[in-house]
Amino acid sequence: AGRELAFRAKPPRGAKRLLDLGGGHGLYPTAFFGRCPELMAEVLDLEPACVVGRAVVEEAGFSDRVSFRPGDFRVDALGEGFDLVLLFNVLHNATEEEGRALIQRAFHALASGGTLLIWDAKHGGDRLDANAGWNELFFFLISGARAWSEDAMSGWCREAGFATVTSSHLLVAPTVLIRARKGRGAS
Repeated sequence: AGRELAFRAKPPRGAKRLLDLGGGHGLYPTAFFGRCPELMAEVLDLEPACVVGRAVVEEAGFSDRVSFRPGDFRVDALGEGFDLVLLFNVLHNATEEEGRALIQRAFHALASGGTLLIWDAKHGGDRLDANAGWNELFFFLISGARAWSEDAMSGWCREAGFATVTSSHLLVAPTVLIRARKGRGAS
Protein backbone atom coordinates (compact mmCIF):
# COMPACT_ATOMS: atom_id res chain seq x y z
CA ALA A 1 0.00 0.00 0.00
CA GLY A 2 3.02 2.30 0.38
CA ARG A 3 3.06 3.53 -3.22
CA GLU A 4 -0.65 4.29 -3.27
CA LEU A 5 -0.41 5.99 0.13
CA ALA A 6 2.44 8.24 -1.03
CA PHE A 7 0.54 9.10 -4.22
CA ARG A 8 -2.75 9.95 -2.46
CA ALA A 9 -1.20 11.62 0.60
CA LYS A 10 0.31 14.62 -1.19
CA PRO A 11 2.92 15.44 1.47
CA PRO A 12 3.85 19.11 1.99
CA ARG A 13 6.36 20.43 -0.54
CA GLY A 14 9.84 20.61 0.89
CA ALA A 15 8.98 18.33 3.82
CA LYS A 16 12.12 17.52 5.78
CA ARG A 17 10.97 15.81 8.99
CA LEU A 18 8.53 12.92 9.35
CA LEU A 19 7.36 11.21 12.55
CA ASP A 20 5.81 7.75 12.23
CA LEU A 21 3.87 6.82 15.38
CA GLY A 22 3.79 3.07 15.95
CA GLY A 23 5.60 2.58 12.63
CA GLY A 24 7.28 -0.69 13.62
CA HIS A 25 8.93 -1.89 10.43
CA GLY A 26 9.84 1.65 9.38
CA LEU A 27 9.07 1.22 5.69
CA TYR A 28 6.05 3.52 5.32
CA PRO A 29 8.20 6.66 5.49
CA THR A 30 10.38 5.32 2.66
CA ALA A 31 7.38 5.51 0.31
CA PHE A 32 7.58 9.31 0.64
CA PHE A 33 11.29 9.63 -0.13
CA GLY A 34 10.71 9.89 -3.89
CA ARG A 35 8.34 12.83 -3.46
CA CYS A 36 10.37 14.46 -0.66
CA PRO A 37 14.09 14.02 -1.45
CA GLU A 38 15.27 15.80 1.73
CA LEU A 39 12.91 13.90 4.06
CA MET A 40 14.34 12.27 7.19
CA ALA A 41 12.08 9.98 9.22
CA GLU A 42 11.82 9.03 12.86
CA VAL A 43 9.78 6.04 14.05
CA LEU A 44 8.46 6.07 17.61
CA ASP A 45 7.46 2.60 18.73
CA LEU A 46 8.03 0.04 21.47
CA GLU A 47 11.59 -1.30 21.78
CA PRO A 48 10.87 -4.79 20.33
CA ALA A 49 9.33 -3.20 17.23
CA CYS A 50 12.31 -0.84 16.90
CA VAL A 51 14.76 -3.76 16.96
CA VAL A 52 12.95 -5.44 14.08
CA GLY A 53 12.42 -2.15 12.25
CA ARG A 54 16.11 -1.24 12.35
CA ALA A 55 16.97 -4.55 10.67
CA VAL A 56 14.23 -4.15 8.03
CA VAL A 57 15.23 -0.57 7.20
CA GLU A 58 18.92 -1.45 7.06
CA GLU A 59 18.22 -4.34 4.69
CA ALA A 60 16.17 -1.99 2.49
CA GLY A 61 19.09 0.47 2.40
CA PHE A 62 17.43 3.37 4.24
CA SER A 63 19.14 3.33 7.64
CA ASP A 64 20.71 6.72 6.83
CA ARG A 65 17.23 8.31 6.53
CA VAL A 66 15.07 6.42 9.05
CA SER A 67 15.87 6.45 12.77
CA PHE A 68 14.06 4.69 15.60
CA ARG A 69 13.16 6.05 19.03
CA PRO A 70 11.98 3.43 21.52
CA GLY A 71 8.95 4.56 23.49
CA ASP A 72 5.20 4.49 23.86
CA PHE A 73 3.53 7.14 21.69
CA ARG A 74 0.50 7.06 23.98
CA VAL A 75 2.45 8.61 26.86
CA ASP A 76 5.94 9.67 25.75
CA ALA A 77 6.75 13.09 24.32
CA LEU A 78 6.36 13.17 20.53
CA GLY A 79 8.64 16.11 19.86
CA GLU A 80 7.78 19.08 17.68
CA GLY A 81 8.48 20.76 14.36
CA PHE A 82 7.59 17.79 12.14
CA ASP A 83 6.33 18.43 8.61
CA LEU A 84 4.51 15.11 8.44
CA VAL A 85 3.13 12.78 11.14
CA LEU A 86 1.88 9.30 10.25
CA LEU A 87 -0.77 7.40 12.21
CA PHE A 88 -0.98 4.26 10.10
CA ASN A 89 -3.05 1.34 11.41
CA VAL A 90 -3.07 2.76 14.93
CA LEU A 91 -6.47 4.26 15.72
CA HIS A 92 -8.42 1.00 15.50
CA ASN A 93 -6.61 -0.03 18.70
CA ALA A 94 -7.53 3.18 20.53
CA THR A 95 -10.59 4.05 22.54
CA GLU A 96 -12.44 7.19 21.47
CA GLU A 97 -10.74 9.17 24.25
CA GLU A 98 -7.29 7.83 23.30
CA GLY A 99 -7.88 8.53 19.61
CA ARG A 100 -8.89 12.12 20.24
CA ALA A 101 -5.92 12.68 22.56
CA LEU A 102 -3.45 11.15 20.11
CA ILE A 103 -4.65 13.34 17.25
CA GLN A 104 -4.40 16.40 19.52
CA ARG A 105 -0.82 15.42 20.44
CA ALA A 106 0.03 14.90 16.76
CA PHE A 107 -1.31 18.40 16.03
CA HIS A 108 1.13 19.86 18.56
CA ALA A 109 4.03 17.82 17.15
CA LEU A 110 3.54 19.35 13.70
CA ALA A 111 5.17 22.51 12.44
CA SER A 112 2.93 25.27 11.10
CA GLY A 113 1.51 24.04 7.78
CA GLY A 114 2.38 20.41 8.60
CA THR A 115 0.22 17.41 7.72
CA LEU A 116 -1.16 14.52 9.74
CA LEU A 117 -1.89 11.38 7.73
CA ILE A 118 -4.21 8.77 9.20
CA TRP A 119 -4.53 5.48 7.38
CA ASP A 120 -6.77 2.92 9.01
CA ALA A 121 -9.62 0.53 8.58
CA LYS A 122 -12.96 2.26 8.59
CA HIS A 123 -16.20 1.29 10.20
CA GLY A 124 -18.75 0.53 7.53
CA GLY A 125 -21.67 2.19 9.31
CA ASP A 126 -25.06 1.32 7.90
CA ARG A 127 -23.53 0.00 4.66
CA LEU A 128 -21.28 -2.69 6.13
CA ASP A 129 -19.84 -4.78 3.31
CA ALA A 130 -17.96 -8.08 3.63
CA ASN A 131 -14.50 -6.48 3.74
CA ALA A 132 -15.41 -3.83 6.31
CA GLY A 133 -17.30 -6.43 8.33
CA TRP A 134 -14.28 -8.73 8.36
CA ASN A 135 -12.08 -5.85 9.60
CA GLU A 136 -14.56 -5.07 12.37
CA LEU A 137 -14.72 -8.72 13.49
CA PHE A 138 -10.94 -9.22 13.21
CA PHE A 139 -10.06 -6.19 15.35
CA PHE A 140 -12.66 -7.08 17.95
CA LEU A 141 -11.50 -10.69 18.26
CA ILE A 142 -7.78 -9.88 18.32
CA SER A 143 -7.78 -6.97 20.76
CA GLY A 144 -11.32 -6.04 21.68
CA ALA A 145 -10.81 -2.97 19.49
CA ARG A 146 -12.92 -1.48 16.75
CA ALA A 147 -12.63 0.42 13.53
CA TRP A 148 -13.79 4.03 13.69
CA SER A 149 -15.94 5.73 11.12
CA GLU A 150 -14.35 8.09 8.64
CA ASP A 151 -16.60 10.85 10.00
CA ALA A 152 -15.46 10.22 13.59
CA MET A 153 -11.73 10.30 12.76
CA SER A 154 -12.16 13.38 10.56
CA GLY A 155 -14.17 15.06 13.32
CA TRP A 156 -11.41 14.41 15.84
CA CYS A 157 -8.99 16.15 13.46
CA ARG A 158 -11.23 19.20 13.19
CA GLU A 159 -11.67 19.29 16.99
CA ALA A 160 -7.88 19.23 17.37
CA GLY A 161 -7.63 22.41 15.30
CA PHE A 162 -6.63 21.22 11.84
CA ALA A 163 -7.46 23.82 9.18
CA THR A 164 -8.36 21.37 6.40
CA VAL A 165 -9.36 17.72 6.59
CA THR A 166 -9.85 15.58 3.48
CA SER A 167 -10.09 11.86 2.88
CA SER A 168 -9.77 9.29 0.15
CA HIS A 169 -10.23 5.56 -0.12
CA LEU A 170 -7.49 3.19 -1.15
CA LEU A 171 -7.91 0.61 -3.86
CA VAL A 172 -5.72 -1.97 -2.10
CA ALA A 173 -7.89 -2.45 0.99
CA PRO A 174 -11.14 -1.30 2.64
CA THR A 175 -9.35 1.57 4.34
CA VAL A 176 -9.46 5.34 4.49
CA LEU A 177 -6.63 7.87 4.23
CA ILE A 178 -7.36 11.08 6.12
CA ARG A 179 -5.18 14.10 5.41
CA ALA A 180 -5.34 16.85 8.04
CA ARG A 181 -3.32 20.02 7.45
CA LYS A 182 -2.35 22.37 10.25
CA GLY A 183 -2.91 25.99 9.31
CA ARG A 184 -0.01 28.34 8.72
CA GLY A 185 0.75 30.23 11.91
CA ALA A 186 -1.09 27.69 14.09
CA SER A 187 0.74 26.64 17.22
